[in-house]
Amino acid sequence: MGKGTRQKELRARRHRRQKLRKLRARILAATDPEERERLIQKYRRISPFAPLPELPEQSQPSAG
Repeated sequence: MGKGTRQKELRARRHRRQKLRKLRARILAATDPEERERLIQKYRRISPFAPLPELPEQSQPSAG
C-alpha cells in the first residue's frame, strides 16, 4: 500500500527545504549578476515567501 497523503506532504516539504538550502548556497556563491538573478527567480518559483539570503556587500573603493 502507498504512502498516505500526509506522508507525501511531509516528504515534499523536506525536499523543498533541501532544494532551497542548495539554491541559497549557489546564490551566495554566484559572481555573475545575471546568474544570481536567474537563481533568485528559481528560488522564488519554488517558495515565493521564503526569505532571500542576505547578499554580502560588494566592497567598492570609497571616494574619501
